[in-house]
Amino acid sequence: MPVTYKHHGEFDKTGLDVGEVRAFKVPASVTLNSFISSEFPRKLGFVKEIEVQEQTASILQNVFLELGRKVKIGDHLNIVVVKNNLKDDDGKELGHVVEVGGTVEITEVVNEEDGIYKAVIIDSVMPIELNASVTDEPLPKASFAMLGHKKNIQGSIVGGEYSADRKIFGTASVIYLNVGSDNGVQEGDLLAVRSIRKSRRINTDLKEVSRPIGVVKIAKVSKEASTALILSTIDEIRPGDMTGGEFPVVKNYEIGSRPESINIEG
Repeated sequence: MPVTYKHHGEFDKTGLDVGEVRAFKVPASVTLNSFISSEFPRKLGFVKEIEVQEQTASILQNVFLELGRKVKIGDHLNIVVVKNNLKDDDGKELGHVVEVGGTVEITEVVNEEDGIYKAVIIDSVMPIELNASVTDEPLPKASFAMLGHKKNIQGSIVGGEYSADRKIFGTASVIYLNVGSDNGVQEGDLLAVRSIRKSRRINTDLKEVSRPIGVVKIAKVSKEASTALILSTIDEIRPGDMTGGEFPVVKNYEIGSRPESINIEG
């Protein structure tokens, strides 16, 4: 972890130097709100009831879980919902869309024989739904640091978070690609994104005209698909846009600093 020291020559009443500060610079990271998986997450049970008797719950609210195995007070488990299968433009199935609810901590054994436990939501990515699945598999995360192996892998954006309704994606959005480990994609890789004119102009005669518009970081990989976090864009990203090619000059936003134009080539 990078450490920097700042010295201002400031002293308290006792004469101790309080101007020397250890500043830890940690890239901001995020838990993905959804991802593509070729397999169903390992299911331990489900959300049986929400304490306030609503259909969804959020941070610090209590839920009751029905589990197929014993757990202990203090254990952390994750809540997910398996949605539809994702298909590419040719109808090929790429995997399951999995939406992330968050993380719960077991607080009470209600009925161990029946597998009923009470838990509090300690991290809420999206509202946790009644009947959502409980898993002990880790949730995928990605940092916003513009660090990783740059790769020139040709793929297509086939959807993204809230894909049933959303067709435009910007910085910090989650998107799905039709390339995976079979194509050489690995978690942490950086890919350039190119806009494709035909995805923006229906009646254009220049359908294959493209330009680099963004950078994404791979956060989750299956054999034939992957999930990525958009690190930066100079234009909106849409389904049908492609990965690969030159990296653009983009804005690198870092918490606590002013944005600067950077070129990540080299």
